[in-house]
Amino acid sequence: FVGDLVDGWAARKLNQTSQFGGVLDMVTDRCATLGLLQVLTAEYFAKQRQQPEGAGSMISKLLPPAFVSLALLDISSHWCQM
Repeated sequence: FVGDLVDGWAARKLNQTSQFGGVLDMVTDRCATLGLLQVLTAEYFAKQRQQPEGAGSMISKLLPPAFVSLALLDISSHWCQM
């Protein structure tokens, strides 16, 4: 995510921006965000398998739908910008 900030700044500073670059930047941002959510979901389910049955709290039951909701919100909000 820091690399995204640096490459955008460098492109503007060196006057090397394009519409294709802007779209490509949004696509790579979505891939990075979805990859992070995928890792979080996989880690969550790995921890859940280690717990005894019935040990989950209300928050632990809400996390998987929250991860999916965040992914959908991220994609849809940037889809509307294009």
